[in-house]
Amino acid sequence: MKQEVLIRHCETIEDFEIAKTITHDYMIWLGMDLSFQNTDKEFAVFNRMYGEAGGAYIYASINGEVAGGVGFRKLSNDICEMKRLYIYEDYRGYGLAFRLCQELLSLSKSMSYCKMRLDTISKLVKANSLYDKIGFRDIPKYYDNPNPTVRYMEINL
Repeated sequence: MKQEVLIRHCETIEDFEIAKTITHDYMIWLGMDLSFQNTDKEFAVFNRMYGEAGGAYIYASINGEVAGGVGFRKLSNDICEMKRLYIYEDYRGYGLAFRLCQELLSLSKSMSYCKMRLDTISKLVKANSLYDKIGFRDIPKYYDNPNPTVRYMEINL
């Protein structure tokens, strides 16, 4: 059966509710305390952070089923930060993470950002490999993350 993949930019309240669910599921899957990133505040202002405040969130579906998503938020006028790339386990292996990242990079560039940053940890082996493949490079830390295996990365858009 042909897989129909759709990538959608969050615009409606329903879209943002889907994005919040993906983000919540990612945090559970990750199994780490992310309170140092003010996640309660992130959820309280999610639609603004990933919408009208210079950010965006996109998600993918396969044959109408939500498969994963990723967002970015504004750090400064020319730098944004990728947040919470997550593909549900049943949908891994379709190249969705790569497609979502490419779409997110294109979208952030169209919004006049010059650089995108992210942080990741060593246990996310496939994500680290993807970021390297796309062209992210290691940079000095740009905020405090208590995880000893954190990697800070950046790409020019």
